[in-house]
Amino acid sequence: MQSPTLTGTTPGRSSAPPLGASADSPWPFLTLSHAELSCLVEHGVIQPTAESPVSLVLESAADFEEDAAAAAESLLDKGLVCRLTARYAGPAEPAASEAGALFRRSLEVLAAPEARLVIVRQSPEEEPSLIPLFVSGEFAAPGFIDDEGLHLGAPLDRTQLLDSIHINLQSDPSDELERPVSLSPLVLQAVETLWRGTGQPLRETIERWRAHTLLLGLIDDADLVRGLLRLLTTTGVIREVREGYRLTDPYLPWLERVLSGHSCAVEYFPIDEEGKEHAEPDRLLFFGPPGQRILCTQPETDGQALADEQATGQPTASVEPTEDDPGEVLYFSAPSDRLLSWKLRRLLTT
Repeated sequence: MQSPTLTGTTPGRSSAPPLGASADSPWPFLTLSHAELSCLVEHGVIQPTAESPVSLVLESAADFEEDAAAAAESLLDKGLVCRLTARYAGPAEPAASEAGALFRRSLEVLAAPEARLVIVRQSPEEEPSLIPLFVSGEFAAPGFIDDEGLHLGAPLDRTQLLDSIHINLQSDPSDELERPVSLSPLVLQAVETLWRGTGQPLRETIERWRAHTLLLGLIDDADLVRGLLRLLTTTGVIREVREGYRLTDPYLPWLERVLSGHSCAVEYFPIDEEGKEHAEPDRLLFFGPPGQRILCTQPETDGQALADEQATGQPTASVEPTEDDPGEVLYFSAPSDRLLSWKLRRLLTT
């Protein structure tokens, strides 16, 4: 995600890939084939809900036939059960090993999930990193499906999960980020076009002729270009100097993070009683490198702001949308550790 405007990376608009997408995860994964999952269901070890990852694998057409006896033997070797006869293995049948018990719990989560949690991290130097997890009760488990079957990792309880996400999103306090700002996607796109289009650092000046040329490539209307530059100036995002245009001090640290190429999205997709996943997730979107993250949201309702204040005991700073740019407004803030923890807890209990 090099561009938060051109790629549609805005609050409430998911960039998460579908359930079957592969993952980049720090956990070791156990793989269960179509035949192994069929064996577990047949013997009552798991009862998957409709459209769970387990059910999606079972409903897919297997590319090859795997011997049922071989699948049962493989499950024993993996420690998921201590015995599995041709006709019986009850749901209470214990796992054969400690590792098997952990993966068994993960399997139960993926068989009947209450929500899907996707963490997508991007940086300019690396390919996007995707960590898909499923949540059920007090536990979460990483998992994804592909042609080989179901891949699942060891489970985490909700507290471990929250702590892990929180640590990765914590940022050092900064005086220059004390006052939140609001920016429209149009303004962000214009700033990105001007500075990223030339490859110049954000702290350098863009010459007037170059600014007009670059924005003409974006809008292709000279009058609209002049209006856009006027908008950037009147809203205080840029200022006109003798050599051209410069970003102003109040907006510069925020834009450095937004346009850094670093981002992290935490997306929570609730699953209803019929097993249907919500089309749009509850979402927290962060920009900036690790240790310098800022939060991007749409302006909160009065009720949300009040809930934040009551939960953290801290007033919630806000900014008003500008009348000069009546379009969609994005709100950028640097939440305290306490507020960040509260927002993550609220996200995972929606």
